[in-house]
Amino acid sequence: MVERVRTLGEAVRVLVGAGEVDPVVAERVLAGVLAGTPVGEFVDARGLARLVASVSGVEGAAEALVQVAEVVGVVGVLDAGAQRAVRIRLRHRTARGALG
Repeated sequence: MVERVRTLGEAVRVLVGAGEVDPVVAERVLAGVLAGTPVGEFVDARGLARLVASVSGVEGAAEALVQVAEVVGVVGVLDAGAQRAVRIRLRHRTARGALG
């Protein structure tokens, strides 16, 4: 089932819902999904995988991760100009070390 996910939201939902998650498997799945998004270069797949593995079964944290993943999915359907604006903003904030 994990191999068939297409969005970051789906991937996080499946991984979190699976119970105990192997961080290596989670990283592979998340890296694959992130590679197809406009924000993929800004998200640390390994760190996200560890976070997903650690919050599996923790309902509130898991839902927050799913919500963030779905926001990333929305960025993916923006037109090219809007995606470019998001990437520029993220690069600027990342360079300043202020991704919050």
